Amino acid sequence: MSVTRLLRIGAIGASVPTLFAMSQEVARMRGQEPAPGLVAALAVVAGLLLVRAYVSERTRGAEFVLYNDLQWGLAVGAASAVALRFLGWV
Repeated sequence: MSVTRLLRIGAIGASVPTLFAMSQEVARMRGQEPAPGLVAALAVVAGLLLVRAYVSERTRGAEFVLYNDLQWGLAVGAASAVALRFLGWV
């Protein structure tokens, strides 16, 4: 895996928890409660994205590298958002 792929995946993966935290803060400032089961739903989405990224990586050709990087980044970002939320950091 090249350095540019890792940087792309890392940038996408870092943006997801940041955007999730910003979204939660905006909702909190508006007086809205977090939806029950939000973290569980995000964990399921992260799992599905991980499976999809793995299968896509194994079955698609080199022309889908950017698409695969997007999938890996979203999967890593969603999983890290769940982990950070579980640890209480977000």
